[in-house]
Amino acid sequence: MATMESDIFSNLKTRLTELAWPAYIEYENIRLLTSDFLPHEIPAIQFFDAGQLAIHVQSRVQVTWGIDVEIMMKQTVADVVNQSVLFERANDVLLKIGANVQMDLGSSPASQGTMIHIKYLGMTTDIHTLRPFYLATLNFQAQFLKPYTAEC
Repeated sequence: MATMESDIFSNLKTRLTELAWPAYIEYENIRLLTSDFLPHEIPAIQFFDAGQLAIHVQSRVQVTWGIDVEIMMKQTVADVVNQSVLFERANDVLLKIGANVQMDLGSSPASQGTMIHIKYLGMTTDIHTLRPFYLATLNFQAQFLKPYTAEC
C-alpha cells in the first residue's frame, strides 16, 4: 500500500519536472557530494526527508513532516549562474509547490491518509563554500493525517 509520504514525494517530483531548467530531479537516491553529479546532471534538484513530528488525534496521527528541497547549480558555458539566478530558480520551485499545496492528494483514500497542505518555512543559500557550485535549500513542512489505530 502506498504511503502518504511516498505519494507526496512522487507528486512533488512530477510537479518539479514541469520546470524547464533542471537536468536532474531525484528523491530516491540522494547524492551527498557535488562530485557525485555528472556534468550533464546539473542544474539539479533533490529533495529529502527532514524528520517528522506526530500528534495522536483519536484513531489517526497528525503528521508534520519536514521536507528539504535542494537546488544545485554550477557555472557552465551553457548555463550562466550567479546569485540572482539562484534566487530566481528557488522562486520557481517555491511557486511550483505553492500552486498546489495539497500535491493533488486532497482526495486520497482515508485508509492512506488525508493531505492538509505543504507550508513553506524558508531558504538558506551557499554561494561561497563549494565554489563553483551554487546551492539553495528550501525548507517545507507537509502536514497530513494518517491512520494509526482502530476507531476509539
